[in-house]
Amino acid sequence: MYRLKRIKIARSIFSLNDIEHGILRKNKFKIGLGYVTNPFYSGFIKTLAVSKLDYRIHFALRATNLNPDPFDYFNCDEIESQLATVTTDFIKFETEFDHESKKMIVSQFLFTYLRDFGGIQSIKKMLKTIFKKDFKGYSLKFKPYNRIEKKHPIS
Repeated sequence: MYRLKRIKIARSIFSLNDIEHGILRKNKFKIGLGYVTNPFYSGFIKTLAVSKLDYRIHFALRATNLNPDPFDYFNCDEIESQLATVTTDFIKFETEFDHESKKMIVSQFLFTYLRDFGGIQSIKKMLKTIFKKDFKGYSLKFKPYNRIEKKHPIS
């Protein structure tokens, strides 16, 4: 479904993968943790690609697959607050803490796109901001995909 080219933009036909990985992820391979650029995207997709990657788009795309989205659509006037909401909701829902062994256990999804999120330190910083708590000395552990994630893959 994600590979099927069926979305027409300016006389070109794109797949959902073209849009997500080519345009929104700035020409990245679907695999490779976000570190590997795909040189095989067309010049048009490269032209349409965002100039700066915004990791929050992953949460917006993910939210539509995991649970009923709190928004019927994303509105240009409210996009910043909407992206903040889906990011916070996902992180709070998917994150567990083992305070005894000082571990933050997060979704495997964050590992899948590790570079897009800025790496381990940026993920820790995001958790600190969302939970408003200093996790100094905590390690990060990625849990395997749960049933919901396996049932509703993003791409």
